[in-house]
Amino acid sequence: MSDWTWEHEPDAENVVGGLDKAQRLEVEAIAQRIADAVGVRRIGKPSTPPRRHPASGRSQRAP
Repeated sequence: MSDWTWEHEPDAENVVGGLDKAQRLEVEAIAQRIADAVGVRRIGKPSTPPRRHPASGRSQRAP
């Protein structure tokens, strides 16, 4: 038995094929937010301080 594995890395057409322009832009925005979150975790704290939500006082990041 081998320890070889295979991971599927889909191309853009497999991910967003068939979506209209607005949906593609939304997918792109979500992907960017995920990439930013991973970057913060790997690199450290972002250079801009978080804003506070006026009602809850919870921290929130700008999109």
